Amino acid sequence: MNAVEACFVLTDELITTLKQVTSEHRDKAMEKMQELLNKREQLLPLIKPPFTEKEVLVGKQLIEQQKELDKLLLRIKQDIKEDINGLSKKKTSMKRYINPYENMQTDGFFYDKRK
Repeated sequence: MNAVEACFVLTDELITTLKQVTSEHRDKAMEKMQELLNKREQLLPLIKPPFTEKEVLVGKQLIEQQKELDKLLLRIKQDIKEDINGLSKKKTSMKRYINPYENMQTDGFFYDKRK
């Protein structure tokens, strides 16, 4: 198997892994994803011309796979960002619940000095 085909297989496995990611098993999937990305990164410099007709066809499929891979990675990034924002909101809400007068605003108050 040449570098183009090996990269295609790794990318396909990576896409399959990313499609199965759930919030409960995200950490495990992230480790596998990182491993596959590292293997793929080592293969990319080995892809050099001249290409056979088969390699050109596989390369075109690889480009389509890359587009799908980018969408999946972006979706996972957004999910992680939402989780982080949710945790920040929970933390803020908890602080407000524990000490509701901590951030009390004094704007709008005035003292009437007349007697």
